[in-house]
Amino acid sequence: IVPTGKGYYKIVSALGDKVLDVEGGKAQNLADLIIYSQNNKSNQKFRFEKVAESDEFIQNEKQLEDGTYTICSSLAENKVLDIEKGSLYAGANVILYSSNNASNQQYVFKKDNSKVFMLRLNSIV
Repeated sequence: IVPTGKGYYKIVSALGDKVLDVEGGKAQNLADLIIYSQNNKSNQKFRFEKVAESDEFIQNEKQLEDGTYTICSSLAENKVLDIEKGSLYAGANVILYSSNNASNQQYVFKKDNSKVFMLRLNSIV
C-alpha cells in the first residue's frame, strides 16, 4: 500500500510491480478489479475509510493502522471494492460496486513484522 497523494493509495501486488486496477477505468457497478502494470491513473488509486468511523478517511501520507476498512475508488465517491455476491470461495471476483456497508465490502488490515499489510475480508472469522 503506497501513498499517491491527496489521501489516495495504490495497492501493489506482492508478486511484483503490478497494482490493483479498475479494468477500463469504468466507474460503474460490476466493473472488474484486475492486477495490471502501474500507470498512475485514477483507476489505480484508492482511499481507505475506517468502518467504525464511517466519516473519517485516511489523510495524505498517514500510515494505515490495523483495523477494518472500506476501500473506495478514486473514480467515484460511492464506489468501493466488493467481493461479488459475497462469495467466500477462493478465486471470487472482486468488483467495483456502490457502497452499501455490507461485510463483503469491508477488509481487515493487519501489519506483520515486516510492515507488510495482510488483507482479509471482514466476513471471514
